[in-house]
Amino acid sequence: MQKLIYILLTLLILTSCGNSRNSGSTIISDKTTETTVDVLDRDTIFRIPQEKASLLAKLSTNSKGEISIEHQTVSNDSESLSDPVIKIVDNYIHVDCEKKAQELFAQWKETHKQTKVVQTITEYYPVEREMTTYETISIWMGRVFMLILLVSIILILAKVKNPFFNKKS
Repeated sequence: MQKLIYILLTLLILTSCGNSRNSGSTIISDKTTETTVDVLDRDTIFRIPQEKASLLAKLSTNSKGEISIEHQTVSNDSESLSDPVIKIVDNYIHVDCEKKAQELFAQWKETHKQTKVVQTITEYYPVEREMTTYETISIWMGRVFMLILLVSIILILAKVKNPFFNKKS
């Protein structure tokens, strides 16, 4: 008889009354737009190569002793050069123009914008009707009964397996 009662109580515990929370019948849809802005610092160096220009001319004197240019050779790689350096060596005039190499440093910021649309949809399924007071009390009484049953099963198992409970005073 006790085994039959325990089996019925176990079957009663295994059956549930469902969720007691109220789940409305509304559908909630939420769209949000997320914008992320990334700012990157960039830099670079511009190198301007060295440039040269030269003038080579032969100087000659006439019978009166005046110096004149007899033959002239010009080579120029650029338009913007420093003042020429003029040398007269062995009746030759030598003109050199140089511009040193330059480096320019540039720095700027790049901005990258990224936009995402996030849509969240929450659905609640309709409930036929609200629970009555009797159903709510039944659920809570079932929970209390299950707790009492669990404690009694633990005590019965402890009495059977543990000799401490079997001692008689």
